[in-house]
Amino acid sequence: MAKLKHHLKKSNREYSVLTALIVLGLLMFLWNIKPFINGTGCKFKFNSESENLKSQGACIDGILTSVVHQKKSGRIYTKKYIWGYWGSDIFLYLVSEKWQKPIDISRKIDIDLQDFEYDHINFLSAKIFKSSEGKIYSVYDYPIDLIHEDNINGKFGFIDYEPTFIGVE
Repeated sequence: MAKLKHHLKKSNREYSVLTALIVLGLLMFLWNIKPFINGTGCKFKFNSESENLKSQGACIDGILTSVVHQKKSGRIYTKKYIWGYWGSDIFLYLVSEKWQKPIDISRKIDIDLQDFEYDHINFLSAKIFKSSEGKIYSVYDYPIDLIHEDNINGKFGFIDYEPTFIGVE
């Protein structure tokens, strides 16, 4: 009987440790996906432009659809992302893409290494800032450095933070 009690105590401790690890893992998982949970509350339209790209689209219920025009090559494509937003951080996970005007490998102008790197990335993250003039900028640093001046109307998520002000123009 004493052996059985000792075995049960040991077994309960093992279950307690296992339960604590599962709860900790679940909390870490939820913490990491909170931007995507918050992002399901998005409802906005946008158009943005950088030196190389021009895009427009909308985000509804956590899905961002963007039509992108690459200025140098003239290529046009539509991408759908799962939208994540928390604080001044944006996260985009690629779901699908469709080319309206694909690469023409016979023309050298269509092959741009920066465009190619940007085209083939499944996960993007950026910081979003607001200037003193009220303009909104998103800054990407991977796979290439991109700064978009964004014209966004609507809300970014259920918890819709005001983008951080930066005083640099």
